[in-house]
Amino acid sequence: LRPLLLVGVRAEAIRHSTMSRLILICLLLSAGAAGRHFKAPEEYDDSPLTKELLAEGLMRKPEGGHPTVACITRGLNQPPVVKECPVAPKFHEVSTGCYTLWHREGGMVQQGCMEMQDISLLTQCQKKACKVANQVMEMNFCCCLGDMCNEHFSA
Repeated sequence: LRPLLLVGVRAEAIRHSTMSRLILICLLLSAGAAGRHFKAPEEYDDSPLTKELLAEGLMRKPEGGHPTVACITRGLNQPPVVKECPVAPKFHEVSTGCYTLWHREGGMVQQGCMEMQDISLLTQCQKKACKVANQVMEMNFCCCLGDMCNEHFSA
């Protein structure tokens, strides 16, 4: 009876081992298929928005570099600084724009780069101008596409 029990245990272990191998193979195959989304940085394509902005001269792409836009950046009560805002190297299939946040009474709150936000860039931002799309509120936000487009902002 004991040898039969061991044989049964071995058979069960082999069955589990075979099942584990099959699961592992399935996982590896599915990871291989999904791996097409994980490319080396140099293999990434520019997003459709980035391609459009490059074609219109609203972004630049230095030789061997990433698409870039220059934005005014500053925090509350700080002087403005021009910052080069490249498309994030590991997230190359998104774009970059500029934004401004200000108080209705004229107080500028913050300016900077708006990164990895293609849906917002497409739906909320205007090319070349930082303007509030809706009515003026207590706090206002605008975003724009193009070099230095957030230098001047308006309602």
